[in-house]
Amino acid sequence: MNGIRSIRGQSSFAMPLWRQLLFIGLLVPAQALAQHNRYDTYTGFATDTTPVLPAAEKHPSLYFSADFIPELRLRKADQGSSYYILWQRFRADALRYVTKDMSLMDENDRPRAAKTLAFWWIVEEDSTALQKAIEALLVAYDGVPQTGEKPYDEIYRATWLQNYAAAYDWIYDQLTSDQNTEIRRRIAEETQYLRDNIMVGDRLAPRPHNHRSKPAWAIGTAALVLADHDQAADWLSHALEAANTVTRYQFSSDGIYREGGHYWMYNAVNFIPFLWHYLNVSGVDLFSDYQPAFEWPIRVRTGRGQIPNIEDSYLKPAPTHMVAAAYRGVPTALNADADFAAICQWNYENTRLIDHNYTGATVDVTWEIDEYILFDSSIESVAPTASPNQFLEGGQVVFRRSWEPSSDDRYLLFHGVADADNHNHPDQLSFFLGGNDAILAPDAGYGPDGFSDDRRGSWYLKAHAHNILTADGFPPVADDLYSNPSVLNVTPFARHEIDSEFFAFAEKESGYVRPNDVSLRRSIAFIDQDFFVVSDLLYGSEEHTYRSYLHGRGSFDRAGHYLSWSPFGNRYGAAARLDAFILPESASLTVSTGYISLFKDERHERYVEAAQVGQEAAFMQLLLPARSGSPVPDLDDISGESYVAARLVKSDSLDYFFLQARSELRELGEFATDATFAWLRNTDTGWQNLALRESNLFKSAEIEVSSDSKVTLALDASTSGVLDIATPAVHPAAQIEVVTTGAELVQEVRINGQPSPFTFQTDRLLIGLEKTSIDLIPDSSTPEQLQAYPNPFSHSVTLEASVNRTGPLTAEVYNLLGQRIRKLEAEHIVGTKTIRFTWDGYTESGSSAPSAIYFVRLTDARGATLLGRVVRVR
Repeated sequence: MNGIRSIRGQSSFAMPLWRQLLFIGLLVPAQALAQHNRYDTYTGFATDTTPVLPAAEKHPSLYFSADFIPELRLRKADQGSSYYILWQRFRADALRYVTKDMSLMDENDRPRAAKTLAFWWIVEEDSTALQKAIEALLVAYDGVPQTGEKPYDEIYRATWLQNYAAAYDWIYDQLTSDQNTEIRRRIAEETQYLRDNIMVGDRLAPRPHNHRSKPAWAIGTAALVLADHDQAADWLSHALEAANTVTRYQFSSDGIYREGGHYWMYNAVNFIPFLWHYLNVSGVDLFSDYQPAFEWPIRVRTGRGQIPNIEDSYLKPAPTHMVAAAYRGVPTALNADADFAAICQWNYENTRLIDHNYTGATVDVTWEIDEYILFDSSIESVAPTASPNQFLEGGQVVFRRSWEPSSDDRYLLFHGVADADNHNHPDQLSFFLGGNDAILAPDAGYGPDGFSDDRRGSWYLKAHAHNILTADGFPPVADDLYSNPSVLNVTPFARHEIDSEFFAFAEKESGYVRPNDVSLRRSIAFIDQDFFVVSDLLYGSEEHTYRSYLHGRGSFDRAGHYLSWSPFGNRYGAAARLDAFILPESASLTVSTGYISLFKDERHERYVEAAQVGQEAAFMQLLLPARSGSPVPDLDDISGESYVAARLVKSDSLDYFFLQARSELRELGEFATDATFAWLRNTDTGWQNLALRESNLFKSAEIEVSSDSKVTLALDASTSGVLDIATPAVHPAAQIEVVTTGAELVQEVRINGQPSPFTFQTDRLLIGLEKTSIDLIPDSSTPEQLQAYPNPFSHSVTLEASVNRTGPLTAEVYNLLGQRIRKLEAEHIVGTKTIRFTWDGYTESGSSAPSAIYFVRLTDARGATLLGRVVRVR
């Protein structure tokens, strides 16, 4: 659900009173959404916490059963396979550990040695490795005090515990009775310590983030390997409950991990094994609940397959191939004709690793062993076929040219996620840009020493280290900390999302805690799958200094308001160039040197600050990825006192861009419009494209568009005889007139790819847009006549109403933005007198709707409607 924020001050775009009342009246009830607790008001997910244990403990069972061992022994036979490469890596570890005295090893190496040697015994039947593994287990946790202080932090103990559990599982049948008793005692004592002190006791992890979830999943693994222990059910239940507090708060309902990609991967070190362990030991499949968490890194992957370095993060891959086997036959919106297993396989297969030690837990984990076991090379790899542009309800938007890796790719991630309270950066409404197989304008990253980096506080956590806008030096924040109670976990308001090949667009709105009278609208347009236009409007009731920041990589050049960065080819990508134009030219530009950290490194890089002083400000950035040595386009600033405008001349096109704070008619030499944003493209054959935001009128020498309602849309006339129109999913009813030379040649009008009726009159096309949203506040004379139960609901809600006529009925579900997210089939709800129907909580696309308030509209054959309101909690 997109957050709703009370924007303070006198801005023309301040939140209207009715929406504030809606927020207060509908979202506050504690019994529905527990609004007064920061950690219970986000949109994440949770699993069933009922502990399920096997009737009898069995070994091995965590990763595989005994009948799978022959397959494991055969996998390394093909020396050209990935399995052989992995085998070589853990073979080197095994040969190193087998000569060591286990009692002298440190707290990191001993659990790794135990697991490595135990698995070497399984694969190679090496009796020396077996005895060393037993020795390591018999001295497990010797010299390790029960404390959360480094180097005995709970995040390390989590992986140690899973390592010991796996080692025990694999050599169980080789133990004497005394050895078995001693090893179980040691594992149980550590498990009980973590169980008693993560959230209570010593409160090792008082807040829900990776310090809580990692040991939680480890406790779950320990409960499963010691399933006959009298505390196993309690351990498992507590593990699931503790993990849920993190998945509810740190994940969005569509899988965005708010601590960033680095800590997603750091968590995956523990949750990927646990999910398999629970499935293998108890038959409980939690992969369905976690599917959004695996879809997210695929949806936002760069051209080389990395999760961008946003928040405290480096560029990180997602080892989805290690869960692919769990998703055989499971559908995904990423490809309607393939299962999610195939997509998971494709993702990792098409990821270019920066370093094979990518987990963030190199000194603790034995990742090659897990990968050797869990990766199934027989699964077919299939690329996504969904739109390359991805709009996530959690607040991220990705624009890309194609899913497939390419030397001329385009990529931009627009980051508008609600702030969390761990590893968070001041980066709301920032972006990460790539193109031509290069990283061009990334986020700041984490620093070479991560959380302990000397520059983390002085640079990486500073607002000016990110591609954002500041007001008096402060970053955007959508949360409202001034209300009582504070409104937290607010996802910046999103609108006008358009997805087409010729024009893609997204806008997000946020505010500022300081100064609290300012609001920000940032929009990003993806022009013809080629370049990007970032448009910013800031509104305040007092005078402020507004600054826009742009960070690039590589050699830097500047000529006035034209800037370029040229990264050289290295492990992050190819040599390329970013051409950037920052407008208006009246804004003052300052070039400074900062730092960018992509993967445990740090480079001095140039960044640009554009500044304006006033109550309001407008900025525009044209960002053009280019090949090294290619010509630079010409740009003219044609801005006026009340608007920003530019003319961009390329070899095959002439583009105009226009931006203003309010919808007022402006007349420029080349065109006139009242749009708040406009783009016009002319070619040798005439006008080709036009995009408008919040407009009634656009007029140029070759094209005139008028509407009886404010519309946001884009037009494409590049195909002879066809007029393509792209609109947001939510738009008002409108009658549109398009006056253009050659209108009589138009044979087809398509709206969002679907044929649409139109009328030709003289020199114009008349096109009707059907309304796709309902009023958010029903008229007070129309009571809520749909009765819903249970309400609030978790999995499904039943709605009832009395009707006094027969005939087909349709039911539609709308979110608070007025977007229709689900239409229920009419034949399922035909009835007379009292009718009843059920909504299962899923959207039209098959995704689970997040915790939020929804309107349900029931319409009969005569058009009469009944309205209801339901609250979903998860």
